[in-house]
Amino acid sequence: MKRLVIVFYCLTLLIACGGGGGGGSDTAKKDDTTPPPPPAENSAPSLTVSSPASVQELSVVTVNANASDSDGQISSIDWQQTAGPTVVLTLDATAKTASFTAPQVSMSDVKKVLSFDVTATDDDGDFIKKSVSLTVEAVNAAPFFNITHDQSIGEGKLVALTANADDADGEIISYLWSTAIENNINIVNGSSKNASFQAPVVTKTTDYTFTVEATDNEGSKAFQNIVVTVNPTVQGELFYRPQAVEAAQAILAASFSHSKTAIVVEDDLLPYRVEVFDTNNSKLGEAVSLDSENFNVEVNGNLAGGFYIKSSHRSYRQKLIKDENGEVVYDEFTEEALKAFTEGGAPILEAFYVADIEAICDIESKYTCNATPFTTVISKTGRLTGSINVVDALPIVEQHLNFELTSDPFLVEQIPAGINFSAIETVIDNGNGTISWVDAVMDFLNGSRADINMITEQFIMSNETRLELTTEAGVLVNSYEIVDIEAQASFLGDDADQLIMNGLNYSWTINYPNGSIEQGCNGLNTNAISFKAPAVLQKDFIFVSVTVNSGDFSETKSITVVVDPAPAPENTAPAIEQMQDMIVSSGDTVDLAAVVSDGEDFSCNITHSWTQISGPTVTLSNENAASPSFVAPNTADEVIALTFELSVTDSGDQTISTPVDIYVTKQVNVGNFALNDTGVTKCANYAFGSLNTAGHDNQIDCENNDNLLPLPQMQDAMVGRDANQNSNADGSAGFSFTKIAADGSELDHDASQWTCVVDNVTGLMWENKSTEESLQNKNMVFTHFNSDQSTNAGMQGIEQSEYCQEAETCFNSESFVEAVNSQEQSLCGYSDWRLPTRMELHSLVDYSGGTSKNGKPRIVEQFFPNTVLEHYMTSSHAGEKRTPDLYENRKLWVVSFIDGQLALWNTTYNVTDSRLPIRLVRK
Repeated sequence: MKRLVIVFYCLTLLIACGGGGGGGSDTAKKDDTTPPPPPAENSAPSLTVSSPASVQELSVVTVNANASDSDGQISSIDWQQTAGPTVVLTLDATAKTASFTAPQVSMSDVKKVLSFDVTATDDDGDFIKKSVSLTVEAVNAAPFFNITHDQSIGEGKLVALTANADDADGEIISYLWSTAIENNINIVNGSSKNASFQAPVVTKTTDYTFTVEATDNEGSKAFQNIVVTVNPTVQGELFYRPQAVEAAQAILAASFSHSKTAIVVEDDLLPYRVEVFDTNNSKLGEAVSLDSENFNVEVNGNLAGGFYIKSSHRSYRQKLIKDENGEVVYDEFTEEALKAFTEGGAPILEAFYVADIEAICDIESKYTCNATPFTTVISKTGRLTGSINVVDALPIVEQHLNFELTSDPFLVEQIPAGINFSAIETVIDNGNGTISWVDAVMDFLNGSRADINMITEQFIMSNETRLELTTEAGVLVNSYEIVDIEAQASFLGDDADQLIMNGLNYSWTINYPNGSIEQGCNGLNTNAISFKAPAVLQKDFIFVSVTVNSGDFSETKSITVVVDPAPAPENTAPAIEQMQDMIVSSGDTVDLAAVVSDGEDFSCNITHSWTQISGPTVTLSNENAASPSFVAPNTADEVIALTFELSVTDSGDQTISTPVDIYVTKQVNVGNFALNDTGVTKCANYAFGSLNTAGHDNQIDCENNDNLLPLPQMQDAMVGRDANQNSNADGSAGFSFTKIAADGSELDHDASQWTCVVDNVTGLMWENKSTEESLQNKNMVFTHFNSDQSTNAGMQGIEQSEYCQEAETCFNSESFVEAVNSQEQSLCGYSDWRLPTRMELHSLVDYSGGTSKNGKPRIVEQFFPNTVLEHYMTSSHAGEKRTPDLYENRKLWVVSFIDGQLALWNTTYNVTDSRLPIRLVRK
């Protein structure tokens, strides 16, 4: 367009000049002085830039620029990054499209915005610039776990938990291990990659699931479950078993005494094996050990139903040559089995196991499953024959074990010279008495109890007077735990009743070969001791024994304490338990008491300090005693509140304090306060065991017993008002009531309308409930509220229930009493109605018939109709104080007319509608 303007201008000049020459003209030239028009102004180009508002990291991003020029052409488009991590722009041929790869950013990176300037220039040099920005969003790849295998381990062992996690775009910054709360497992270093825990004690193979959480540097998490299978272990001791080494030497001496060449033992098996079987003869596990006495077998299965162990010792025999099918090869001429020799001619021996000792055990003795020749008799004959023949019992010991009877630890000398009762009780009976042991064996044998009893009589002379000492046979603890062991002594035999138990002397010994033991508070000369388990790096043993001496008799028991390694616990503050508020009367001697426990300290290492912090000052008998006492001060009518604080401190200077409130009321002189009887008028007979021929009966006429069975004397129905003042005219059984009209006048017993009832025995006047819409409606229920601090035991209760409906008039107990006493027409002529005490309300309970089963309340309905099956409120408080970190509450006594029982009701409970009915009383 600009070129057209220039051409047009030139043409104008040529025309004005006569065409630029040629042919003159006589006409005079016209003077044209009009200036030429100015050139048109250049218009700037236009530009629009389109871009996504946000992109993900590492994605390919395209930004488009659309430029145009209204009076020319776009000569160039330039791109420049002005903000954000530097990227490499790739432009197309027209430079209208720029693409780049979004940079990688972290979740916490503040440089997430990329900004660019785009400039478009036309052919006259004019340009336009626009800016565009977009946000780069981090896309975090979650961590991932490499394969972590499940584990199987024996109980009590330290289990290592290892997490193997990785992160493709970052790093793992934290781990967290967890398991179900009900597993009761303490995970050590639970916030690290490598954690551990002490495998719990189990009675059957149990799977425990652990969850490990891995978190990367950008907050993403991954989870993996690891299953740890914990197997129970069986431990015990084998008494007087053959020595495998000696057996091997005997075989070698007998078989190869002529040979001077070396003897080759083909395998390196250890010489002792113990197998564990359940009662269905399924093998649960086995272990091989060099130890000739003690064994420890990890099993896979359930021990709760009982089990038995089978012990074998290793012996040797010359190896026989076998073919490819495993068949023994025989010499074709001599028909003798071919024996194996080395190239040098040395005989080759192979080991095999020879069964020696067996024992039946139950779950209670899985750490002390001791085996002796006698337990072998019980085990083998029971499993083989189903019963035990007393004639064969003793020879079986020798037959199975190749033992002389003098080797049995139960026999001091050959039968019948003497019996080691202590050994029998320790190993077989486990201190529980002969009958208990027989019952345990019978569970497995299904044999004849008479046969078993006959055999045990060969070893246990039950009619011989003796002193029996009972303790635990074994104890399993962790390092740092406090161990408590108690011994109980009793006399058995014909003269046991003539022996005095209080003259017994106890003496304990604690033997720990690998160090010293911190003892508890009781010393070593009482029937119970305590001590702290030492820190161990692997399973260790403490050997404890106790001897009780009566002068004429003496018994000793041994206890093995198995200590498993465990991390040192953090010292925690003691716990104060069972410290409750009390309501007492003036002049009472009040004992302040609390149960204090501390997992790391003995009771004698804990100090007590009692301080009175409010109320009239009293004198404590000993403010540093665990349970001091004081005399409650005098009070007139009001209730005095005394508050004490107990502070206990352990040996690590950890202290905890808890207050306790004592409410002192005036001394009450009950005087001659008459009580109602129970309403029970029927007797029960003796009908138990052999007398149960006619059947047990609780509804017998006490005077006319035609049941034939005798009646126990002094039954409830035989004494009291129920028996002596029994007239149904004024109430059933021994109850006696009078109906009262609304104006307070007395009515006949058969009156059909009445408002109140007087109890002629207790002298109390009671409100009668009705079905009419009034304050006495039977369906009205109330929250408990008492604003009087002198009588509310420190808890007002709930003033307004949130469960009240708009249409109903809601009262609490206090406002209900005020409403009744402020009526224009007073209730039965009186305005001193109140809530009954628990004793007063409980006096109305009639135990003769009503129950929830027949839908009738336990009250004399002849005088108290419209009584609902519910608990009724009283004014009697029962103080209760929880530990300081929990809420405090006060409970109220209520009386159930469903079953006649007293119960405690939480006055502050408002989770559900727990309002109760009220029956008012006056004296």
